[in-house]
Amino acid sequence: MADHDKTQKRSRGAEAYELIRNKILAGDFEPGAPIVESRLAETLGISRTPIREALFRLAQEGFATATSGSGFSVSSLNEREAREVYPLIAGLEVIAIEESGPLLATIVEKLVALNKRLAEAKTIVAGIEIDSMWHDTLISCCANSRLQSWVSTLRATVYRYETYYMSDTALIAESVKQHSKLIELIQSGEIAELCQVLKRHYKFGMEAVVLKLAASRTAASAGNLH
Repeated sequence: MADHDKTQKRSRGAEAYELIRNKILAGDFEPGAPIVESRLAETLGISRTPIREALFRLAQEGFATATSGSGFSVSSLNEREAREVYPLIAGLEVIAIEESGPLLATIVEKLVALNKRLAEAKTIVAGIEIDSMWHDTLISCCANSRLQSWVSTLRATVYRYETYYMSDTALIAESVKQHSKLIELIQSGEIAELCQVLKRHYKFGMEAVVLKLAASRTAASAGNLH
């Protein structure tokens, strides 16, 4: 196969990956729903080979699940994954902060501006998007590209959970408050305390999601009894 053909194949696979992942994150596919390759190929205008490659990649990242008959479905949301992912992303952000050192002071204005936008968010979806931007900015001074890549994947998983279950806009105000505290610690140079508060910030988010998941599971069980 010519180099041009290989590059084009990789490009189509990457395009399919982005399109399918964005649909999962946006909630276009419900958790547990089957992913029909032929329908995706028709809808996206991409052949089935790059779509299948994209689905294998999404399965490796936890967004899709291989099913019997060589098919795929959207991965279900569960409390165990939430309890695993939130501490992981918190730990990686702590490492990024520790590696950033004095450079953290250079992003304070951006963090303040994003937190102001977060305070003005009218919907939880908008709030989650801005919150993700805030955290991306927080670790933007870290030069570790592999760490940045891992955080990006985990952030997408967190985004998916929060999009489905963080329906209370009061949580936006709480995030703004917690971000303000983190900004103050950056300004005062209290890095050790900053890292501890950041871990508590993610623990708060995890517990909010887990509560929603538990409530949903309880409601579903009650419904099955009737």
